[in-house]
Amino acid sequence: MSFYDEAFQIIESHNKFNIKIYHRIQANGTLISKKWISFFKKWSVNIGISVDPPGFIHDKY
Repeated sequence: MSFYDEAFQIIESHNKFNIKIYHRIQANGTLISKKWISFFKKWSVNIGISVDPPGFIHDKY
């Protein structure tokens, strides 16, 4: 999480023209904790949650 926090801080520090920046993360949601939720709120991160079937269904075709 510290990697993303530092990266977002760097991005903000270079935003000299105050352009609206959209942060987006795609995940399966299994490791999202309260700490991650606080981080997403802090940076207004849009989250995409993917729902994948088990491998025997997903890999059938």
